[in-house]
Amino acid sequence: MVSIKRWWIVAAATILGLVILIPVAPAQQPYEALCCGSGTVTMLSASKELTIVSLELRGISQSLPTNKLFDNFTWHGVGLSRIVDGKAHWIMYRKYMDPDGDTIVLELTGVDQDGNLKFLEGTGKWQGITGSGKAYITTRGKTITPGTIQYCGRSTGTYELKK
Repeated sequence: MVSIKRWWIVAAATILGLVILIPVAPAQQPYEALCCGSGTVTMLSASKELTIVSLELRGISQSLPTNKLFDNFTWHGVGLSRIVDGKAHWIMYRKYMDPDGDTIVLELTGVDQDGNLKFLEGTGKWQGITGSGKAYITTRGKTITPGTIQYCGRSTGTYELKK
């Protein structure tokens, strides 16, 4: 009888020890943001079959609807767009900076108005960020200066901070 009691105590202690040692997994958090920006578009090549342009953009973000997580982040992005058969295939890398100076780097890829984004890295409080989402252009104004673009886009998805 004593050996069964000891076995249960050892088993319970082992299970409790394993549970305590298992790190708590960070939960994915949803986000929704509006990003507006403007910048320059530089023509690399233009023909009837293929057009390639580079983009350098800057802007600011606002969280939607109310969590304020990504409010007042400023950002800088560089990218390329390849237009074939009237469809723009694009890739862009953006660096976002929060009001405290900590940063997040994203990769965005897409076709025409719709895209996908992926969190690549972060600094400071954003160190270890991962996640992904969808991005799409909500409005694009008439170009006010030749060789520029002005627009706003929305993104939704989830992120996770691994500490």
